[in-house]
Amino acid sequence: MKNITVRKISMLPLFVFLLLSLDSCKKEAAPITYKIQGLWVGTIGNPTSTAQPYALSIKANGQITFEGYAANTYHFGTGTWTLNGDSFTANVTTLYGISSNVGVQQKLEATFNSSTGILNNGKYVNTSPANDAGTFSVTKVN
Repeated sequence: MKNITVRKISMLPLFVFLLLSLDSCKKEAAPITYKIQGLWVGTIGNPTSTAQPYALSIKANGQITFEGYAANTYHFGTGTWTLNGDSFTANVTTLYGISSNVGVQQKLEATFNSSTGILNNGKYVNTSPANDAGTFSVTKVN
């Protein structure tokens, strides 16, 4: 009887050690990394105009589409995008809208933070014809 009690007592430190060891093996949650792909909605404008509704649909295959309004007319365009580090760049062409905007090519640039999922410091410039530049601000909705 005494021998069994001594064994139980001598096993107690081992049990406590194992219990504490298992507790310390808890894995920390992996940091969340947000993807840039998805629908982004906000506004676009230049210093001389009122901001207009604007949306970007950034697709996983490197394609991008945009929708917006100018001169009370719906506009739509498509193009390609890249993300190098936190630097987002897209080149788009307006396919539908007021006639003076159809065919206009724009370069979009912004900073994407994959830790917060925020796309900020959005700027655009018309590259052909080079007749406009401004900013855009969008928030991811899905």
